[in-house]
Amino acid sequence: MVKSDSREVNREDYDRLQTALLKEKGGDAQREFLKAVKDNGEFLDFMNEKIRMTDGDSLPLFDGPLTEASFKEPTTDQERRMYEVWRDVTPRTACRVSFWAGITLGHIRAGKIAEVSWLASNRRCIWAETVTPVQSTIA
Repeated sequence: MVKSDSREVNREDYDRLQTALLKEKGGDAQREFLKAVKDNGEFLDFMNEKIRMTDGDSLPLFDGPLTEASFKEPTTDQERRMYEVWRDVTPRTACRVSFWAGITLGHIRAGKIAEVSWLASNRRCIWAETVTPVQSTIA
């Protein structure tokens, strides 16, 4: 059973990285991020340097590879299998971006997301919403 104290990315570190990525279009932070996102190993090194993980229970990983297509439009079978893996996650936990960022990092570490570069493409970057400057609501 998954507990609400599941392991996830540190929210303060996550917010700091997000703010840096959104601060200046084409700035050093964006260039560094986009360089790292081209290679899974380099990306994990980048994330390990920038974001700590909280203490807590590790969650089970999805039983198959995760592709861009399975994120955008999972098959009925994939949806059922995902539900089985994460059905005990409490709403309080499931609503946190830091929780899902931790899940995604776990899958990258396990090699279940083969090409991390698609996470930053097509305005679907889970790490920074987009890599263009926007009005930040982070204090």
